[in-house]
Amino acid sequence: MERNHIYGVPQNAIYAARLFATSIADNYIEGFGESDKPGTWHGIFASVQGEAASTIAHNRIFNFQQETETKSSYRYVAITVNYGTGVAVVTGNAIRGKGTPRGIGLHFSADGDRKLMLTSTGNAVNDVATERYVDANVTLKAGL
Repeated sequence: MERNHIYGVPQNAIYAARLFATSIADNYIEGFGESDKPGTWHGIFASVQGEAASTIAHNRIFNFQQETETKSSYRYVAITVNYGTGVAVVTGNAIRGKGTPRGIGLHFSADGDRKLMLTSTGNAVNDVATERYVDANVTLKAGL
């Protein structure tokens, strides 16, 4: 999924389930979660498969006008795993929030017995409450 311009989205901008050797790259997301409906809204949400690796790279994800629903949370890039051990690379993304207490720039998680091996490097994350959240089943690896 490459080179899309996404704006005015009431919920999730890119919701990609079951990634298998997939790239989400060079997209421009101007806003997401632009709704008065409460929820957890994503600029990019990706759930990776437990086999092949996927990449999320060089996206520009902004939310200048929104984050207005006080019961909502906003995750700019979120990755989780469907089964087994997922592998992903998140690199070179530019994230800029609205500066509210509800934004998370990078959110990495793996529930239950699932695991996520992740390389995350060179991302610019600004004006969000939490730059990066990593849960216990996620291993961050240094890029080479």
